[in-house]
Amino acid sequence: MDAKSQLEALYAEYKKTVEKVVKDARPFAGFMGLGGGPKDDPCHRKFYEDVCLLTERLAQEGMSAAEAKDCTSYILGAQCAEEKEGLLYWTMMAAHGAVKPLLPLLTREDAEALAADYERQVPPKVRMPLQEEILTALRGGKAKKKSWFPFK
Repeated sequence: MDAKSQLEALYAEYKKTVEKVVKDARPFAGFMGLGGGPKDDPCHRKFYEDVCLLTERLAQEGMSAAEAKDCTSYILGAQCAEEKEGLLYWTMMAAHGAVKPLLPLLTREDAEALAADYERQVPPKVRMPLQEEILTALRGGKAKKKSWFPFK
């Protein structure tokens, strides 16, 4: 199975797991911010960790620039098919950090193309420091730590 197929299988498995968690949830579980609902299920952390482990392994095993581009593009765009209010969207946004081991494998042209796509897919108003860091890395710059504290 090629690298992108492995990622697609991992994402499909996560979607199925979340659907089951939501279906099996007790009525009013997690209602009004109380714990125990589907958003607190350990499947979200497991998915994030599995994606990070997979990309690290793929990068260590060696992959072509084209494969790295396909995998990076898939991870960075997966949340686009999900509802922004849904459980999958924000976990998939957090999983963007898993592309870090793949970035050095990209060609300069591929990185620039991915940066342009990423800017369209993740608008500035929803970007967190992780997304800014990835965008900066794709553009070839050094990532700067962004302070969210208004007073310095």
